[in-house]
Amino acid sequence: KHVVLGRKHWSDKEELLGLIKDAQPHAVINCAAMRDIALCDEDPQGAVEANVSLPDAISSAGYRQVYISTDYVFDLNHDNRILDENAVSKGALSTYGATKLQGEKKVLDNDGIVVRISSPFGPRKSPLKGSFPDFVASSFNNLELPCDQHFKPSYMPDAAKAIVNVAMDMPPGIYHAVNEGTTDWALYAKFIRETVKNKSKVVAVRRKDQTRPEWGNLVNTKLPKMRHWAEAMVHYLKERS
Repeated sequence: KHVVLGRKHWSDKEELLGLIKDAQPHAVINCAAMRDIALCDEDPQGAVEANVSLPDAISSAGYRQVYISTDYVFDLNHDNRILDENAVSKGALSTYGATKLQGEKKVLDNDGIVVRISSPFGPRKSPLKGSFPDFVASSFNNLELPCDQHFKPSYMPDAAKAIVNVAMDMPPGIYHAVNEGTTDWALYAKFIRETVKNKSKVVAVRRKDQTRPEWGNLVNTKLPKMRHWAEAMVHYLKERS
């Protein structure tokens, strides 16, 4: 059995641990997070509750935890290839990234598992944040998007399979559940529009975003390789239409 946690479990730790105990899970996949950058800055204590205190409570209770994390835990000075082997960050650029990094440390200190994803997309969308691919595909406005922020997207149906396999079989440590291929926001958007034959322009600009590493290029060395993000995107856009 597995227990999958969401936002409603942030505040009541006793209820949370009771649910987990009743389920008697092999592992707890912790998908709960406060991940809106601005909201985390506005409510840092809420970010700590969701991203640090919750995973700490689970791990301290002795459960095998798979903590879903992010490339936002890294700073601007990190190498352009972030290997999962020993890829422990020394800092982060935002309240969101800093609290996720603290959550990672709580889990790893208790022999848990961290699975990092990046720029997730897929059929089950976040209720709090719109889908970037859907917006780009559906909007006919010209867009200016950064070319100075590099990442490996995670197609969530692919990532979910990897996460469940990690929960069932893999030893404690850090894993990267990302699709192959590195991109930036401008190239990413151009590919989406070309795929759906949307002829509106995408203009590449340098934005120097101070909330996310310039190279959030998570490298998967431990798990079976996932398909290229472009192949996954084509599949998603066809299923969406």
